[in-house]
Amino acid sequence: MKILIHTPISNREWCLPHFWERVCQQIEHLKQVCNGAEVEAIMRFDVNDSTDKTLEMVRTYAASLRPFRAVQVGGWMWPPLNLPDHQWNEERYYRMIRMRNAALHIATEFDCDYLFSLDSDVMLEEKDTLAHLIADDVPIIAGVFFSKWGNAKAQALPNVWQKGQNEMTDEFLDGISTAPDHVKVGGLGACTLIKSKIWKRGVNYNPIYNLPSGYRGEDRQFCIRVAVAGFSMWACAHKKITHLDSKEALLTQTK
Repeated sequence: MKILIHTPISNREWCLPHFWERVCQQIEHLKQVCNGAEVEAIMRFDVNDSTDKTLEMVRTYAASLRPFRAVQVGGWMWPPLNLPDHQWNEERYYRMIRMRNAALHIATEFDCDYLFSLDSDVMLEEKDTLAHLIADDVPIIAGVFFSKWGNAKAQALPNVWQKGQNEMTDEFLDGISTAPDHVKVGGLGACTLIKSKIWKRGVNYNPIYNLPSGYRGEDRQFCIRVAVAGFSMWACAHKKITHLDSKEALLTQTK
């Protein structure tokens, strides 16, 4: 089994050690439960728009390798956007598209079976989360978490949705975290396991030019392409996953 874990990252010095430790645990556990089958894992950090010590830290991880075959560090020489987390403009979307499509290219180059797209502020709290998602054996599935996405006054919403930009009924919101089985969804992001058959069908993150002007986000474009290619998307809320909205959230979690 070959798997690429891809993480675009910017200014995550404050939570990167926690993120890295949890990612390493996923691969170590996966190797233990694969019944002797070889697990070849590659980690790819795409550092962008970062002004803290994130780049220096990921280079240290790359030198250590544990427990990966390779740890790649991509440095994108873009001028700083000076945008807070969870605030977006067209340039930030463009950059995400470039990085995520680059990950698909790397997964193809290394002939990977899976691409695990994981945001740098998403913490996998149980060491068997990735193994659990792989065991489901579906083309694409997201681990579910709820977050306020940087707005402390907002309703916490999941990283999956039913359709459109972010449409969800009350029944969907109530059921997504309590369903005994995995739930079919219309869109997903931030913690997504993708089988190679998805990108081999030509699915990518490129923008779709004739969508409504308010339909924004590289993950939305990607999910439309997934559906058009004939694949269903699934969500799993069986594992504890935490999204760190801020440094304060990390301090609260570690107390």
